Amino acid sequence: MRTFAKIIGYGLVVLLLAAAVGLTYKYTNGFNEDFKTFYVEYSGKKILSTQTVLELESGKTHTFSVKYTFDKEDAKPKDYSVKIVPNMTKDFDYTVNGERYLFSKIKDLTDAFKIDKKDTSFDIEIPQITSLKNILSAYHNGANIGIEQSAIESNPNPFTLVISSYNGKVVYNIGLKAVDMQVDELKVCIDGTDVTNKRICLYGRVFYIEVYAKVNNEWIDVSEAAAISTELGGDLDGNCLTITTCISAYDYASLYIKYGSETVHVAYCNNDEGEDGWESV
Repeated sequence: MRTFAKIIGYGLVVLLLAAAVGLTYKYTNGFNEDFKTFYVEYSGKKILSTQTVLELESGKTHTFSVKYTFDKEDAKPKDYSVKIVPNMTKDFDYTVNGERYLFSKIKDLTDAFKIDKKDTSFDIEIPQITSLKNILSAYHNGANIGIEQSAIESNPNPFTLVISSYNGKVVYNIGLKAVDMQVDELKVCIDGTDVTNKRICLYGRVFYIEVYAKVNNEWIDVSEAAAISTELGGDLDGNCLTITTCISAYDYASLYIKYGSETVHVAYCNNDEGEDGWESV
């Protein structure tokens, strides 16, 4: 009987040790980090690594919960802090209404997003258009932003969500990767005329390209976020196309517009000669 009790006792010790090891493994990110007395949950999953990347769909509000490991449910909530800061892979300069700024000088981008902080959770509203240009415009109170495409390509995840415990001893740095909203249809306009998948004639001047995405039966202007490229003729600066060479209907140029999973092709020339089917803009 005494031997049986010892076996039971040893078994309980082993179980307790296993539970302790499992708990430690879970809250140290596989024994790779310090034990977490504070952690974050998103979409039902615990975030226990202090360095991670999350994909968040644009145009939606996302909710994060914050929890202290050893707090009881009826305990008074401890405070925490949350902010969004630049995540710079390569520094660059940009213009604000023509005045030059340096990206590395920005310390806090929280005001460019909408964050609703509560006792044990917070909501982040990801804008429908999350291009670096648009976020910088929001940061500078809607100013006109000029930024090189190379700067955008060099900084694929330019924002970091920083969540800290009340005493600052536990800090999570979560790279925010915005995912384009699900697009049902893409529409392209040049100077207000719908040219989606058309063959058009443009005459040697500057044209402004507008791009609209249809999401949940609503058309949204995504001109600043769409990827626009051209082949054969014309200089492209952002959304402005300048016709600089004579392009015939037989040797036409192409515009390629991409947003989300949708791509639109527009063929254009800058004279009205050629085969049927060419429309003037």
